[in-house]
Amino acid sequence: YNGRRYRNSEQLYQAFKFMDNRPDIAEIFRTTTKSCTAAYDFSMAHIAYQHPDWDSLCTAKMEIAIWHKFAQHPDIKEILLDTGDAELVVSATNTSGDKFWGMGKNNQGRNELGKALERVRGSLRLT
Repeated sequence: YNGRRYRNSEQLYQAFKFMDNRPDIAEIFRTTTKSCTAAYDFSMAHIAYQHPDWDSLCTAKMEIAIWHKFAQHPDIKEILLDTGDAELVVSATNTSGDKFWGMGKNNQGRNELGKALERVRGSLRLT
């Protein structure tokens, strides 16, 4: 992203929280955190420094991060495209119970990750 390499989309997503106001912290995600869990934990430890409007930016930034993930890996891009026009629902159990990104029992939750994947799928069709 922007000429910098990230090990995974979670690193990029977590780095987005700090790019505007603390680029020094954002760079640590790229150079130091080695796993998705480490990136998340580091982000939570520095939450006081994240972008003040993060809640209004997070879904757009997630979409950017996962677009780069799928655009760079033809194997998973093909899997995503093969879902056709199906609604994509991410189980909240796959998002540590997070009902913002996923959906729990009885369709409770916002499923924002599923919606972002659908938008990414649409944009990848154009490439």
